[in-house]
Amino acid sequence: MIAELIRDELSLDEVLFIPVGTHAIKNNASITPAKHRLAMLQIALSTNDHFELSDIELKSEAISYTVDTVRLLKNDTANTNTDFFFLTGIDNIYSFHLWKAPVDLLKLCQFVAFGRPGYKPVSDDTPFRDRFQEVEIPLLEISSSQVRRRISEGKTIRYLVQRGVERYIRKNELYR
Repeated sequence: MIAELIRDELSLDEVLFIPVGTHAIKNNASITPAKHRLAMLQIALSTNDHFELSDIELKSEAISYTVDTVRLLKNDTANTNTDFFFLTGIDNIYSFHLWKAPVDLLKLCQFVAFGRPGYKPVSDDTPFRDRFQEVEIPLLEISSSQVRRRISEGKTIRYLVQRGVERYIRKNELYR
């Protein structure tokens, strides 16, 4: 929903979803296996002609860094007139200065931040704050951790995820 609202707001032609390969910060052992994340995204994105899926990060066993991925994508579209926008939750602005090569990354794409429940507006003195375009969208109190928790507790996730994704999760007994 967030991607569609931002796509419409900014008149973007396409939104590319890229599941992380090897996460640089999180415990990779606790992340849902790539094949399941990819399959669930395929199901979730299948009804929107403006959404595309890339497994670019899943093809590599190296740690996934946004700047490296964006460089690869830019190289693939070097002969086109493609502008890149990176959609992220506003909470990422606070730690953006810790990302790999943040200055280089800001040269490669425009960052668009959307609100997230529980996060206060970012102060003007936060590093790189002025390089993020903020887009107002409805704040949704839905998170992947909430969905996983509800499943592990045997509770419904209906309307929190698409019906096809819910079926996939149940069929593959994920998050139990």
